[in-house]
Amino acid sequence: MYKSAKELRGIGWKRIREHNNYWGVCLLSYLFLLLMELLYIGILILIFSRLYKQWDPYQYPFEYNTSDSKILLGYSMLCSLLAFATLFVTAPLQLSLVKISLSAARGQKVAVKDLLFGFQGGKFWKSIGLSISNSILIALWSFLLIIPGIVKTFEYALSFYVLADHPEMGVNEARQESMRVMTGNKGRLFGVELSWIGWILLCVATFGILMLWVMPAVQVCSAAFYCDARLEDVEGGAKASGMQTPKSDPFQYFSRYSSSAPVPSKAQAPSENAAADNKEPSAVETPTQNEALSSAAIQTPVPRSDPDDGENEENGEQN
Repeated sequence: MYKSAKELRGIGWKRIREHNNYWGVCLLSYLFLLLMELLYIGILILIFSRLYKQWDPYQYPFEYNTSDSKILLGYSMLCSLLAFATLFVTAPLQLSLVKISLSAARGQKVAVKDLLFGFQGGKFWKSIGLSISNSILIALWSFLLIIPGIVKTFEYALSFYVLADHPEMGVNEARQESMRVMTGNKGRLFGVELSWIGWILLCVATFGILMLWVMPAVQVCSAAFYCDARLEDVEGGAKASGMQTPKSDPFQYFSRYSSSAPVPSKAQAPSENAAADNKEPSAVETPTQNEALSSAAIQTPVPRSDPDDGENEENGEQN
């Protein structure tokens, strides 16, 4: 059975209480993103202020000289480059936060160095490629009356979780796996996200201050939803193949791709000898050859000598 939205929210709040360092790592990442956003907004304000100083309000809009158009084009390209440059930081950092949320949801330790997870090796370019490709595909699907774009947004919602869980996957593989896992779960994810609407309104009422406590819980809740969805998928595959999936911890046996999934110990996985020991003995046991010979020797009667016969023989010899 799938977990309800209330149970997933409870997991989010519980993990935050148990792992104080998780909240600290998330707060550090939020402050870093806030500084980047403020820097980006400040540069945009500076650019538009320069444009406003060079713009003549008494000039007819269609009458402009070549120098003004070049300046406007240069500033527009600068804004585009700044937006693209922020992507080189936000996408890997998002992958790092997803990895941290997965670790917290599974009860694992979280450290500040985990913020560099998305910037290491090929994960850096994969996160950027996944972010750009998802945005382009969602924008293209949104041209079809918006509804298909919303559907694709939910289908691609777990792509970063898949990539964080399996860095060996490619961009398209992570997106396809997200679509496969989200089959039949899009409504559940919408219900889980909608269940946070009360907390979001409280965050708005507190001018975003409460968001510092709510957002880490939301991220752990999303990671728990991913673990729950993968667990149900693995159990379905195990039942079809005749295997049994351990159910002691729902956040450990989560993926059929993971090479780090725990392997049952010898105590959990009975050996052939143990299975043979558990067999009931048969009603009639066949004795071995030595046992049969020894029992026959014991059961064979030994002839006893009669004293009267001995005396008769002696008398016969004397006669």
